[in-house]
Formats: sequence, structure tokens, C-alpha cells
Amino acid sequence: MSIVIGRQFRWQSEYPNNCPGRDASTIKLEVYRFVKHNPPIEKDFIPYAKEKPGRYTDCNGWGISFFKSEYIMKQMQNNNSRFKNKYIAKGVIDITDGKVKISSSGHINLWLYDSVDICKKFRVI
Repeated sequence: MSIVIGRQFRWQSEYPNNCPGRDASTIKLEVYRFVKHNPPIEKDFIPYAKEKPGRYTDCNGWGISFFKSEYIMKQMQNNNSRFKNKYIAKGVIDITDGKVKISSSGHINLWLYDSVDICKKFRVI
């Protein structure tokens, strides 16, 4: 079961109450994400809370992580071995995908609306 937002969009039913928070907003933005597959598949866009049940239970765990800059992604890939064998995917998220929260470091959390097929919006660069 999904939660109705206005007349158009529904949140995924697994989200905790009041998630995303009031500080999340809609935006159209080019973003980057590490993925395991080329081309990206649905499994590349699973939130930590779903990937590791019980470990990430707060609202942030249900957001999907992205970054605003390819440069940040390449730095992370060069400095952290866990990203060395992953691809960098680039895509554009918009107001029909969900709501975001952007940190000052350039990290973005995206909470998807129900039935959004986000992987189709991304390609490996």
C-alpha cells in the first residue's frame, strides 16, 4: 500500500512516518552515483534500509545517495578501495521522481515516489 501525496504522487509504503522530512524538496538536477552494472539496473538504486534491513532504520536510510559532481565521485573512487571497481553513472532527477535533501558536501539523498523506474534515467560515463 502507498501513501497518497496530493493527487499525483505516492510515497513508497516502506518509508517511516514523516519520511522524507519537511526539509526535503523537489528539484531538477544532474546527479552522479556509483553503480555495479553497465548499463545500470534496478539493483543499483536500492536504498541501504532495503539492502541491509535492521541496520538503517531512519529516514536517511531510505534515501538513495547521489552526488552533485563528477569530480567528487572521481576523488572518492581514487581514495577509497570500495569504489574502485564500480562505474560512475550520470542522470537527471526531476520533480516527478521524488524529493531530495542536499548537504553542503554535495551529497544528495533522494526519496523516490512509488513506481519510479530511476535506472532508466542513468547511463555510465
